[in-house]
Amino acid sequence: MKQIYKRLNEETRGSLKKKKIEIGKKGWMEDGVFQGWRRKSKRYIRKIREEIDEKKARKHRLGRAVRRKRIGELQEKHTPAQCLTTPHAKKHS
Repeated sequence: MKQIYKRLNEETRGSLKKKKIEIGKKGWMEDGVFQGWRRKSKRYIRKIREEIDEKKARKHRLGRAVRRKRIGELQEKHTPAQCLTTPHAKKHS
């Protein structure tokens, strides 16, 4: 777990630990079984980072959708017919 490992951020490091993956100077191991050399390990880390980003994006999208739905429930649908009675009716006509 030398150079490459030091450069990882906490998140990536955590998900590597969860998958029982160790990264050394010469390569990386999963469950104590040698998996690949250093060049490959860099590629693998990139893949894991992308997975994390995808998860985050999915979570973010989900949160936004829920919020939008909540806002939609709070306010009645705004139709041009309603607008005719309001001061900014000019914008719609």
